[in-house]
Amino acid sequence: MDDNDSEVEGIMTGRPPSSYGSMCSEDSEDDNDDDHDEVPGAASQTIIKVTLPTRVRLYRPDSPETGVTSITQDRRTSVHNEGVFVTVRRKQDPEEVLMDVEDSESSVQVTGTQTRERRNVQVEPSSPEPSISPMPTVDAADELALAHVFTGMLHSLRTLNAVELLCFVRTLNSQGKGQLEFRQLEQEGEIDVLGVVDRMVEKWDKGEALHITVRTLYDINKHAVARTLETVCRRALVQFELRANHRRRYYSLYEGTCRPGQQRYIRHVYVQSPVVLKTQNGEGAPIGTDELFCPGEGEGRVRVVVTTGVPAIGLTVTMQMFIMDWAEEQAYQRFQFVFALPGRDLHLVRNSAQTFLEFLASFYPEAKHAEFLSSENCSVLFVIDALELCRQPLDFHNNQSVTEITVSAPADALLTSLIQGHLLPHACIWITSHRSTAQKIPAACVSRFTEIKGFGDEQKDEYFTKRTKDPTLGRRVLERVKESPVLYDACYLPLFSWIMSFVYERRLQSRGFLEQTPALTTFYMQYIIVLTNRKIERYVGTGLDASRWKDPDRDYLMKTGELALKMLQDGTNVFYEDSVLRLALDVHEVTHRGGISYETDEPARDKGRSFRFVHHSIQKFMAALYVYVNFRTTGENVLERQRGRAKAERPVSELFKPAIDRTLGRADGHMDLFLHFLLGLASRGTEMHLRGHLLPQYHPEPKGVEETLKHARKRIAENTVPERCRNLELCLAELEEGQKVR
Repeated sequence: MDDNDSEVEGIMTGRPPSSYGSMCSEDSEDDNDDDHDEVPGAASQTIIKVTLPTRVRLYRPDSPETGVTSITQDRRTSVHNEGVFVTVRRKQDPEEVLMDVEDSESSVQVTGTQTRERRNVQVEPSSPEPSISPMPTVDAADELALAHVFTGMLHSLRTLNAVELLCFVRTLNSQGKGQLEFRQLEQEGEIDVLGVVDRMVEKWDKGEALHITVRTLYDINKHAVARTLETVCRRALVQFELRANHRRRYYSLYEGTCRPGQQRYIRHVYVQSPVVLKTQNGEGAPIGTDELFCPGEGEGRVRVVVTTGVPAIGLTVTMQMFIMDWAEEQAYQRFQFVFALPGRDLHLVRNSAQTFLEFLASFYPEAKHAEFLSSENCSVLFVIDALELCRQPLDFHNNQSVTEITVSAPADALLTSLIQGHLLPHACIWITSHRSTAQKIPAACVSRFTEIKGFGDEQKDEYFTKRTKDPTLGRRVLERVKESPVLYDACYLPLFSWIMSFVYERRLQSRGFLEQTPALTTFYMQYIIVLTNRKIERYVGTGLDASRWKDPDRDYLMKTGELALKMLQDGTNVFYEDSVLRLALDVHEVTHRGGISYETDEPARDKGRSFRFVHHSIQKFMAALYVYVNFRTTGENVLERQRGRAKAERPVSELFKPAIDRTLGRADGHMDLFLHFLLGLASRGTEMHLRGHLLPQYHPEPKGVEETLKHARKRIAENTVPERCRNLELCLAELEEGQKVR
């Protein structure tokens, strides 16, 4: 027997089996035979005017004999009998009456001791409001148990009289579209409260059954009974509504930018990125998300966990999957309640003083009366996602200390008190954030620091094969991605992996794929466009005018590219705050601009904070993008620092030929990938992506591409440096693809 069954065994003693249709005994069959003989006399019936007492005591039958006999009688006679049917048997005490409501009108069927006579009795019912019997006290820790919910529903429904119970059953049946088939109970001559609750719990889980019961009680205008049941089973009701809220909110996942119809079920595409636990010596030990709040050997209670990672590494999606696992009861059931507080929405709550429950109700209305959260036996987890997007000041040093959930305070004080442990000290907190914002949290408040590392080779292979519905297509995509080591390495970013998979899937499913192989540069250009669109949707809006690129968006990309070019020429991969300020870049955007750069923990001496690009290929692409777009719009070759003729007259060969010679003249391959991106930007596919974003929509096509091809073939034929010439052949392939399309 399951644990849940053993919990309710005490309140369900003497209950019949769950399968009501298979409860016919041999005695009932004998009764059926007797009933066949009595059918001819069923037509002669005496109508007697009676008045029923104000209350009728309901009893559950010892066996299903009576119900089966009633069904047989109803099916054998052509006389239509309506109303309340009462069956009196010699076995029972004369005062014991079993009632079953068959219709809203009132008639009574009486069965004698030796022979059964059928008489229609018109009833004048009187139904005063029944008193609600007190609910037995229960320990707060057991309020989520099936036994407590079952008993609460049972006590509430037993306060209804026969007519109200009939109304409840029929309303429930109509709302459930006949799923419970209560009609059988009506025909069997009884409506048993225990049977009704039993069937509801068998059909639905305890939370849904409780929610439907409360809603139906309100529908039949039994508000007092519904409010009492809500109070008695508050925890179970809030937990059910919270799970339903999470499933609606986090069920689907938008890859890239949010577009109608492009969402996917999160379990179909999610792949868990490796998570490491930062130790005191700086090393990282692997840890699963199910172990985040499990203390290790010799470790105290784990209350606050901070998880960091580079932009576009998948912090939010990891949080999403965590909550879905809890909502669907797949994992993390040690927490009774899990509340997600998105950092981007924390500034939307009103700025005036409010209690913590009012603050929480701004995101989850069902938590408005969740006073039980302050109880120490209430296991609750708060997930604060993307703290870097929170516009609250988070003043841990000057904010007032809030210790009660009923005390009013500003939203910022409620947040800091929650993280510090002054408010709900028994609750657990999980914070996902970029490294720079995580440093604002006092170290004494954090129990653990963890970091998401992105996809490894195993996760990349799993993602490309899992994302597509056709496994064969997924394997073909993976084979194409592995052909380029640079692309495969950059796919440690989940967002970049999605772009690769999306483009290759469309190309492989179209005809003529071999003649139109996607160019390397096209992937990176699409990556930058997606990142910028996501930033606009997040901070500006999704309307037609709001979604257009503005001058600040273009200026940010160009200035970032200028910074990347300087780093490439200097041979460095770290830049500092003074360089950011010198180019008039916003430090906040450089830190939190998803997918391009991030702040590091490396010492910066007197240069301020230190930063890196998320991948060395992103740095080289941004440098090439700056050089190419600047040449196409102003005619200036920033590599030569010589301004030529007007932009419409200057061919791109004047930019490409010196770059090819300079790259082949280097002994190392430091500029190979930069040259690949630079020449690839002139291909047809990449030019289409540039137009309307960094180039005018009707900008002239580049001239001098054919001359560049001739120069590249000439240098390849010379074969001065074989390694550099091999890279030049790849660059030539992208340019030739563009020429073929033109």
